[in-house]
Amino acid sequence: MNELLTVLVVAHLLGDFYFQSERVAAGKNRRAGSFIIHIIVYWGACLLAMASFWGNGAFAVSLAVAGAHLAVDLTKVAVVHSIGRIAGRSRDSDGAIGRKAYVVDQVAHAACLVVVAYVATFRYGFILRPTVAVATVTGNVGMDWTKTLALVTMALFVGKPSNVTVRMLLADYRPTVEGEDSSTVQRSGRFIGTLERLILLVFLCLHQVAAMGLVLTAKSIARYDMIARNKAFAEYYLLGTLLSTLCVVGSYLPFASLL
Repeated sequence: MNELLTVLVVAHLLGDFYFQSERVAAGKNRRAGSFIIHIIVYWGACLLAMASFWGNGAFAVSLAVAGAHLAVDLTKVAVVHSIGRIAGRSRDSDGAIGRKAYVVDQVAHAACLVVVAYVATFRYGFILRPTVAVATVTGNVGMDWTKTLALVTMALFVGKPSNVTVRMLLADYRPTVEGEDSSTVQRSGRFIGTLERLILLVFLCLHQVAAMGLVLTAKSIARYDMIARNKAFAEYYLLGTLLSTLCVVGSYLPFASLL
């Protein structure tokens, strides 16, 4: 079950984050076309992930995951719009309701993946097997395919999914910094955050926990002046750093048994 669940997590990360543009993400709550595109792309991501690790019933598993994802997303859209109407707004114009629903939405998606993996494995006896191409590639580099799968999953998680999660959770706390181009700062901040989490993940996989402090120290030095001058920014910075580190630990622990 662990291997199948890991593959399904890869499919979810690809379909719900990497293959989903910001335009589609913003429009799927308002336009049926964007919603349909998202579901088709998500199912394609499921098929792509399952194509590398096949087995009897793989197509049915990918279809079940896509169907569960569709059900959760439809429920989320209905709930967000209902709350908006109760609050006196026909739509979630500022995105505040959607941001609050984000965590619940992702937890629901994760629960669906666990249920599908459990039922497929223990109810229908689904056995995941790597394709010849995957077995050959992992064999040539001297790594077990399950370990490679776990590393790929963790690397995917600390990238765009973690960036989106941190941004969503901190949106209401971001201070206005005078003289900064917000768009440029956000782009550079996402890139720095991704590099930071990747380096922390490498140290964590190597069991060099003490070395993780070097990365956080270097990041703090670069922002020392703003931290010292602006208390609101200092608190925002601390929240972001803690959340980012939590994303790394959260990506490592569930898959550590496969390493």
